[in-house]
Amino acid sequence: MSLPSTPGNTRAGDTPLPLLRYFIFTLACFGAVFSIWGLASLHGTRLFHEGSPLEWIQFGILVSTACIFLLAARRIAARREILVLLAAVALLGSIRELDAYFDKFMPSLGWQLPFFGIGVPALVLAWKVRARLVPQLRALAAHRASVLMWGAAMLAIPFGQMIGHGDFLESLLADNYHRSMKRIVEESSETMGYLWIFLASVDWTLDLRAKARSS
Repeated sequence: MSLPSTPGNTRAGDTPLPLLRYFIFTLACFGAVFSIWGLASLHGTRLFHEGSPLEWIQFGILVSTACIFLLAARRIAARREILVLLAAVALLGSIRELDAYFDKFMPSLGWQLPFFGIGVPALVLAWKVRARLVPQLRALAAHRASVLMWGAAMLAIPFGQMIGHGDFLESLLADNYHRSMKRIVEESSETMGYLWIFLASVDWTLDLRAKARSS
């Protein structure tokens, strides 16, 4: 079910977001918040530490996002380059989330090996296809999903890192500060940001597939 389109408005990125997707997005966000709450009641502040269930959830969200982009890249040739590169970015994020595990099981190389193993080929690909990549980036920027993706990235990285900075919280809360506050704010912000990126990727790729089928 969707809202009616306005006359002359035919581009997928300009059409109103279907009401069902609003409902799913809202339900997913509330579900994530209550899930964090429920898990915290079971694990306490350990939920927000290295190797915790929450970090594995973040890893799963990012890998799922990468899978969505890669599956879409197989079916949508007109957007293949940007989809592959976005999948690489999501995979790079997932590696950084579990960097402690890579450091543990690959002590001599650590997380840098898989990170650069994906990152360097992605940069090479971006350079090789730069002529085709620019119009694809413009098309993404014109779609409503890009706003959610960008806002989610800002929530997960600068906001979470800044508001969850230990020195900032300690100077603000003084004697009421506890070290776990830093990780609670930081990890919660990252989780919600990654979830929004996942939802935006689903919204965008669904529209891409619908447009590909109709053309």
